[in-house]
Amino acid sequence: MAYNVENLFDNVHDAGKNDYTFLPRLEKSGASIRRACLKEFPIFRRQECLETDWNDEVLDRKLKAVAGSILQVPDEQGRPFGADILILEEVENKNILHRLNQQYLRAAKYETEVLIEGDDARGIDAALLSRFPCAETPRLHPLLDEHGNRRKTRGILEVSLRLPSGDVLHVFGFHFPSQFHPVQQRREALGLLRSLIQEKGPQALVIAGGDSNITSREEREFQLTATFLGSLGELSHRLGCALCPGSHFYRGEWSFLDWIFLSHSLIDPSPPISLVRESITTPHQGFSQVNQNGTPRPFKATAKSLKSSGVSDHLPVYLELATPADQIRK
Repeated sequence: MAYNVENLFDNVHDAGKNDYTFLPRLEKSGASIRRACLKEFPIFRRQECLETDWNDEVLDRKLKAVAGSILQVPDEQGRPFGADILILEEVENKNILHRLNQQYLRAAKYETEVLIEGDDARGIDAALLSRFPCAETPRLHPLLDEHGNRRKTRGILEVSLRLPSGDVLHVFGFHFPSQFHPVQQRREALGLLRSLIQEKGPQALVIAGGDSNITSREEREFQLTATFLGSLGELSHRLGCALCPGSHFYRGEWSFLDWIFLSHSLIDPSPPISLVRESITTPHQGFSQVNQNGTPRPFKATAKSLKSSGVSDHLPVYLELATPADQIRK
């Protein structure tokens, strides 16, 4: 599963990061925080920074909502379980990732937690939880501009996992620059991802999941993913998910901002592991996860109950990979 969980912040300030919106209102009376909030752009972000009360109760609602959406994926007995490999975006730090895992996702029994602090000005990062152990030391690859300087944005997280079969699955988690930034920055991010995948070689088992921030309109105009990744594999929603309208809804249009890339070695129906195409979906049965029209319901800190809080402005993307033994059992 790949899931942008929309602003999963704790409520403690991280030095050097612009996380003032996600502090309790009681801490926002000081002049230094007010000055920081008044620098926000556009203007509505200033009011949001000054008025949001990210207190313990709100944070608890947020964590419960996120966990509920993740755990809607059942085990073979139909019990809440979650995906074996969970790629998350918009996670502030290791502290909130660990809290989510240990206090709210206990049923998933995730043993591997990975988050490497990057260069994003707000402090949000890509993260990974898994029931499988790391096969190599995780790495974070920063996004560079045309001059070789690090951009103030999220890098690409690389985590290689040892599967029960003994095979190594190379996982890349990403959150590309938003639509506020020019298309060139998403081209740079795709170029970096392509290079990282190519380094693994054509026989490697590779998935990459996350939030591309590439809208349907931008993809139609520039063919970004086809150009950069088409020769190496394919995206989840082009392999299945025929009834899925998208993962994000904005101004009347659905987009697959979120996707999982699979290398050719995983698409071909051959050992050691391969895609189950009919499994590809955007799970949306989590409590308070969608509006009545099926669009994602963003989390609202001002709501008084979990039912009205929402979860995230994105839907997760989910798929299953099977070994030959799995296919025989089916």
